[in-house]
Amino acid sequence: MGCSAWKKQAGKLRLGSKPSAPCDICGRDLPSRYLRVAHIKKRSLCTDQEKRDPDVVMLACVECDALFEAKEIVVDDSGVIEAGGLSGATEALEQMLSDIVGRKRAAFSAKTSPYFKFHRTLPASRT
Repeated sequence: MGCSAWKKQAGKLRLGSKPSAPCDICGRDLPSRYLRVAHIKKRSLCTDQEKRDPDVVMLACVECDALFEAKEIVVDDSGVIEAGGLSGATEALEQMLSDIVGRKRAAFSAKTSPYFKFHRTLPASRT
């Protein structure tokens, strides 16, 4: 199964027929069109087995997905969101981070913990 077909299937598992759902990072309940099936561990770095694991993804809003991808935020070993430590944040970005840093997230579990740990080990990317 290709990535887009797998993501569509994973999205159906997470959303079902609900028109909205909470983001696994910020917790805001948003219309499904603003949510993404986001990889916790980058798909390009996953083994074939991990690519088929439904726990390698989370449901994230567009903003949180971008913050997570850029490592502006990471999830610690207990499931709490931490600032990624990148410099050059604007006032608006600082506000966004302050709204989610320190919260424990719904996507964190014993099964997702290794993927969040892997994400923390990657170098930050501003692309």
